[in-house]
Amino acid sequence: MAAVNDVLGGGTSVTSDIARKVVRSFKQARLSRGETENLSLRERGVQNALAKSYNYKTTADLLGTGLSTMHAHIERIYQELHVLSHARQ
Repeated sequence: MAAVNDVLGGGTSVTSDIARKVVRSFKQARLSRGETENLSLRERGVQNALAKSYNYKTTADLLGTGLSTMHAHIERIYQELHVLSHARQ
């Protein structure tokens, strides 16, 4: 029930252990300019916010956009960085 309430509040359905691993991988990955050059400025903002462990709702609020737009940005980021699978939040 707590996970459902978290998601309804704009949080994530990913466990804290998985979230830490994702954040750690963002911090450890030294992406070359070529891997991120096709991301828009907004998509880079989304990527940076998620790397700082902000949830989707907080990131959307900071960037002045809605959650559906956030999901679209995240899908594009994953495509550009060749992420094959992810849990949609």
